[in-house]
Amino acid sequence: MCLCGKCGLTDVTDRAETGENMRYSRKRVLKITGWTAGIILSGMLVQLSGAGQVRAASESGEYTPVSRITGKESDYILVYAGESEYTVKEGDCLWSIAKNCYGDGSRSFEIAVNNEIKNPDLIYPGQELALLGEKLYIPKQEGSLGGLQYGVFQFDYPKDWAFGTTNLDTELGALYPRGEKTEVTFNVSRNNFGRNGFSADFEAFCESLNRRKEEVLGEAAGSLQFETYTLENGDALYFYSYELEDKDGKLWTEAVGYRLCENLKAEFIGIGPKDEVYPLENLVRYITADFKEDASEGIDEDFSIWSGAGVSYMGEDAWDYEGFHNAFAVGYKAVTGKAWKSSAEQAALHHISEAEDYVVSWEEPILECGVRRFLEKGEEEPVYASELEEITVLGLIEWYPDDMLYVNDETYSCSFEEIWQNFEDCSLPDDFGQAVIQDMKHFANLETVLLQISDLESYSGLGELTGLKSLILSRDIEDRETQVKDISFLGNLKELENLRLEKAFEEITDWSVLKECPNLKYVKLETGEGCDFSFLEGVESLVVNGEEY
Repeated sequence: MCLCGKCGLTDVTDRAETGENMRYSRKRVLKITGWTAGIILSGMLVQLSGAGQVRAASESGEYTPVSRITGKESDYILVYAGESEYTVKEGDCLWSIAKNCYGDGSRSFEIAVNNEIKNPDLIYPGQELALLGEKLYIPKQEGSLGGLQYGVFQFDYPKDWAFGTTNLDTELGALYPRGEKTEVTFNVSRNNFGRNGFSADFEAFCESLNRRKEEVLGEAAGSLQFETYTLENGDALYFYSYELEDKDGKLWTEAVGYRLCENLKAEFIGIGPKDEVYPLENLVRYITADFKEDASEGIDEDFSIWSGAGVSYMGEDAWDYEGFHNAFAVGYKAVTGKAWKSSAEQAALHHISEAEDYVVSWEEPILECGVRRFLEKGEEEPVYASELEEITVLGLIEWYPDDMLYVNDETYSCSFEEIWQNFEDCSLPDDFGQAVIQDMKHFANLETVLLQISDLESYSGLGELTGLKSLILSRDIEDRETQVKDISFLGNLKELENLRLEKAFEEITDWSVLKECPNLKYVKLETGEGCDFSFLEGVESLVVNGEEY
C-alpha cells in the first residue's frame, strides 16, 4: 500500500493468481505491458558432471542434473553438456566414431542428427563433425500443473510459484515464490540467431559478457560461470551465472538461460538473494531446458509475446546481443532498486541546481500518489523538483476494472475515481487529463509518456516535454467520440523516436508536422483516409490503420 494511506495503490504483481484466474491475469498483463545478471578465463567452458549422484525425479526439489537415473527416463530431461569436434579419417564410419568417442556405437544416430547428416553412409575424410558431450539428466518436477502454455510455446515452472509482471525491465514476464524477493523473468520472441547462434564463436560470446558485466556492475559482481548444452532435438541451451553483492554486503545470485529453437528464442533471467530458494541456477537451467515450441500451426515471422518494435531495453548501450535483455542491468535494478544508466545517459540528464529547486505543487492527486509511492514519501512530506530527475517514464491508463499507473518501471493498480474522492470528496473532474499533463512539466528528464485517458480533446501541453523519445496516446476501445483536432504540438518533440497514436486521431488527415521530428524510427497511427506519408520513408517501421507501409 502507498505510504499516504489514501490512494490504495498496489503493485500489480501483488494480485497474480494461479489456475483460471492466472490465465485471465496473464492476458491483462500482456495488454498493458505490450505498450509499453574464483576467476574464470573468457571462453572457459564449465560443465556439470553430476558427480555420479543418483536421484529420483525432483526428489530434492533442486532440479540438479545427474549422470545416472533411477525410475523412468521420461521423468528427466536429457541434455548433452558441451560439444567437441572430430575430423573424419580414412576408413571411419559413424558407428566406429561413436564407438571410439562414446564407447557405444549405437550413438552414431546422435552424431547424424546433431550434424544434420541425412545419409549416415556418406561421410568423407576431412569432414568436421560436432560431437555431443556428456549425457546429463535434469529431473522434472513431480506433480507439475503444466506450467505456462501460450499456444506456440510452453514451459514448466514450480507449481507453488505465481505468475505476474515485473518492474525490472520492459517486455519481461515474471515467475516468483510468494513472499520472497527471488523471481525468474522471461521473454520469448522470433529466433534470429539460429539454433546454435553463439556456438560458432563461443569465446567471443563469453568475452562480450565478461566485458559488459564489468561495465555495468564493476567489482560488485563475481566471475561468470558458463555452461552450454544441446537438447535431444538439436536445440542449443546457453547458461551463465554469477554472484552479486548489494550495498549491505548480502550476496545475490543471477542465473541466465537462453534457449534457441528452430523458430523461437527464449530467455530466462533469475535473480534473488543467494539460496533464498533452492539453488536458482538449477531452477533456471531446468525451466530453460523444458521450454518447447509448437510450430504446428505456424509462427509469425515477427512473433513476440510483447509489443515488439519501438521498445527499448535497459542498458542497451552496454549490450551486444539485440533481442536479448541486458541481464547485468536487470541484476543491477533488482539489487539496487534503480534503473542502470550508462555514463552518457547520466551526463544527458538535466540536473536541477539548489538555486533552481522548488517544492512541487500538484494540479491533481493521481500522479502525485504514484510519485510519492515511488519515492517512498509520506503524505505530508514535500516533493522537490530535484527528486523527480530520476523519473523518465510516466503512464496512466484508464481501464476497467482497475486503472494503471506507471512510474519508471514500477506498475501500480488503482482506481482514479477513488483516489480523487479520497482527496477531494468529489468525482473525477472533467479537466483531469489536462491537469495530468500540467503536472508532467515538473519532470525534467521525461523520455516516455503513455496516456490512455478518455475525453481529452487536446494534448498540446505535451509539446513542452521536448526531451520525449517515446509517446503513446490512446483511449478506451469504446471511446471514439472525442477526437483530437490539433497535432501541432508534435512539431516541438525533436527527440521523438517512437510514436503511437490511436483511437482519438481518426479525423486527422495532414500529418506533415512529423517532418519536424527527424529522429522518428517507429510510427503507428490510427487516422483518417487518404493521408500522405511518403515523407516518412526513412522510418524503420510505419503502421497506419493496421497496415504496414
